Amino acid sequence: MKRPTPILVSMNDGLPDLMKEKSRQMSWSRDGQIALSRYGSIGIKVTPGELAALSIILGCQIAVGGKSEYIPHKKGAFHISFSSSVTEDGKHQITLRQHKRNTTHLPARGSGFSPLFSKHIAGGSLPYAQDNRCVQSILVNNLTLKAVQSGMPVCLHDSSFETRQSRYVSMLPSSREFKFHIASTIQNPQPSNPVVDAISALPFMGGLVPLASIPLIKTVQFVACGGLAPSRLLQRLEGLVDKVNRQAPHLKIFGPLYETKNLAILYRERERLGRLAKGTGVADTIADKASRMQRYVTLLERLMALVPDMKPRDILAAVQKATKEELEHAYLDAVAAYRTSPSRSSSVVDSHGCPESDARSKRASTSSQGSGHRSNRSSSASIITFVSPVSSGDAQTQTLAKQVERLLKAELPLSVESIATVARLVIAAWTLSVEPVAWEDGEAGFRVPELEKLPEKMVMC
Repeated sequence: MKRPTPILVSMNDGLPDLMKEKSRQMSWSRDGQIALSRYGSIGIKVTPGELAALSIILGCQIAVGGKSEYIPHKKGAFHISFSSSVTEDGKHQITLRQHKRNTTHLPARGSGFSPLFSKHIAGGSLPYAQDNRCVQSILVNNLTLKAVQSGMPVCLHDSSFETRQSRYVSMLPSSREFKFHIASTIQNPQPSNPVVDAISALPFMGGLVPLASIPLIKTVQFVACGGLAPSRLLQRLEGLVDKVNRQAPHLKIFGPLYETKNLAILYRERERLGRLAKGTGVADTIADKASRMQRYVTLLERLMALVPDMKPRDILAAVQKATKEELEHAYLDAVAAYRTSPSRSSSVVDSHGCPESDARSKRASTSSQGSGHRSNRSSSASIITFVSPVSSGDAQTQTLAKQVERLLKAELPLSVESIATVARLVIAAWTLSVEPVAWEDGEAGFRVPELEKLPEKMVMC
């Protein structure tokens, strides 16, 4: 009996295990507890580390106050909010509330993201390998970005010091120990760049998470964009989602947003993304960003499933390999653009991650004025470098959005190489959609809970 053709090719669930033989599963979940009725509702005791990890995974900020009334907080990536209050016996009660989602935020059918990557990427590191005892991760800071921008060979060294971020991540619950490495330039040629390799694996390991540190966003964007301005990348990727959805709309792969009855809502979402690319002050919440990225991951999974005459595990391996090569080529273009740009000018990416306008992005890529331009919005901001490569004749008009336009004209199914291009563009779109985490003084963005300020006695309901 022939097996039915899969609708989607599922991504890997986190990092692959380096150990060939499967060992006994190590997990802190064996220390779980039975929920009990507390103060009229079901609740469990939680530690500061557990609460902080949940806050990061859900993309939801929390602050525990000393007042007796509830302290409300903003909804996170999944429209879940935390609130806190103090009980009569002096314990802090943390309440989770699931709010109704808008149609644009309802989930697609594809894979989500890994809790492991959520913790590490929010803490400014890129996990790249693991065994039954340890997770290997690359610390990404501003020095890492400079090493990547230099274009010189890069190798990894064991980190002999702790950063605030690595120390924080190490205190969060985990079934494995963490081992951090730093990237530095060397003179001897290397077969590959470990930072680029780790970036190329992100879509396939559940690595496109809601939160990331600002230096990590800059580093990933430098590699994935290949020196090109995004322009209307997000809007064009939505067009590619629509193209793939029309191929089999009855499967309802991309969630209710792409159902016929919601065409008006979809149209308004496209218009919103268009205004977002122009930097006209359009709101883009963390829920908007997370749901958008899930659609793009689902897009990749569907494109792989459409490739004929290949098993799911084979097409996944082939696309991963091609994506790695795609990122290597984009990285070379980015380095060439960075070296040849007389001003190495910058365009602003705010908390929504989009340049202030297409025209302004083009001017920033060719102008000799080296000053960065900061958005006047009150939301968090980070400055990202966009410079156009000079190797091609149409460098002045080339953008990431135009690369998607070429894919929109292609017939389905796409080739493995074209799917790899989509994967790179999805990584670039993630850097425009992820919420930045503010670790340093003066930075604006998501604030992780301060473990030392969280009370020891907490009950979650």
